[in-house]
Amino acid sequence: MNTSEDSFNPSYVGERTDILQLLKKTDLDVLDVGCSNGTLGESIKKRFGSCVYGIELSPEMAEVAKQKLE
Repeated sequence: MNTSEDSFNPSYVGERTDILQLLKKTDLDVLDVGCSNGTLGESIKKRFGSCVYGIELSPEMAEVAKQKLE
């Protein structure tokens, strides 16, 4: 299984500041559906201290996200 983030489609990974701006400090538990490699969830955890759970269809991306999310 290739889990190198370099092999992922750049359209699916990366910062999502548009979504981060929608969240409030009170959003402590987050479910990221289509979490890709976990980059957004990791940003949410760092910024808000939230617990972030991810669901991802791609086994390769899910393997990487597993290291970043609950």
